[in-house]
Amino acid sequence: MRLTASALLVLLLLSAGTCSYGADGSTSAKQPPTPFNLSIEKAKLDDTPVRPFTLNAEKNVTGDDRLQMEQNAKLDSDMKTAKVNCDRFALEASKNMQLLANYNLEILVDRSMSMRKLDCPGGLSRWEWCGSQAADLAKSVGSFMPKGFTIVPFAGEYDVFEHASANNIEYLFNNIGLQHGTRLYEPLAERLDTFFAHYKPNAKPLLLVVITDGIPFPKFEPQLVKDELIKTSNRMISQGEVTVVFCQIGGCDQKGQDYLTDLDENLTSYGAKYHFIHTVPFDVLQSKGLGATLVSCVQQYGQTKALSARK
Repeated sequence: MRLTASALLVLLLLSAGTCSYGADGSTSAKQPPTPFNLSIEKAKLDDTPVRPFTLNAEKNVTGDDRLQMEQNAKLDSDMKTAKVNCDRFALEASKNMQLLANYNLEILVDRSMSMRKLDCPGGLSRWEWCGSQAADLAKSVGSFMPKGFTIVPFAGEYDVFEHASANNIEYLFNNIGLQHGTRLYEPLAERLDTFFAHYKPNAKPLLLVVITDGIPFPKFEPQLVKDELIKTSNRMISQGEVTVVFCQIGGCDQKGQDYLTDLDENLTSYGAKYHFIHTVPFDVLQSKGLGATLVSCVQQYGQTKALSARK
């Protein structure tokens, strides 16, 4: 049998403890000592409940999806819930769009072959992007302008669609074909003549929007357009009766951009009675969108109510 070191030690102690020596050398028997006990006991798990380590944090149960204010904190008077902010933003946007209902709104859209170019947000062509923006605009103002607005696609020829709704516009842009040429003079003159022919005191002013990607063509067109705008200003009784906004789509036609800028900045020096021409570059148009761009123009330049000066 193999003994461990501790077992051998116990045996030696037991054997040594069976007798003792007196002072005279005699021996006497003694009771064996109590065996050496290592007092090893099986470890036991401590079942005493211990509070988790929480860094003094306490759980707050918040009901009804509402924020609970921290104790002793002061309420910020400017703080609003997300829903209130969203509703307020939507109400403000709707209110801004309603400004457009104070006008006879007409949009002339370039439908020349260059409108096929795919350089608009979302990978859309210029023509597709214009259609999307015009339809969105019609939806935004639908409750304020139940009769819709007039839209005029133009190139070598032009067509007039009055009282256009969002559905009409979507169908139009999905089915009408593009053409050669950018003949702006004829549709521009025809729509201005129509406005003045039917204008009455207290009627709505005209907001005429031209969306184009370049300079009018053929080469005699730019001068015809300029002369027509000068003539229009001289037919106006007061500024604000007519507002014309040129929106350039696509940013690669520098000649077109220079031409539109010249109309905006220098038409009065060419003989126009009022400064009523305004241009919007493509970077602004695509960042704001058509609707917000027109609202900004109305707020900055336009008349917010019909003019009663014409007798």
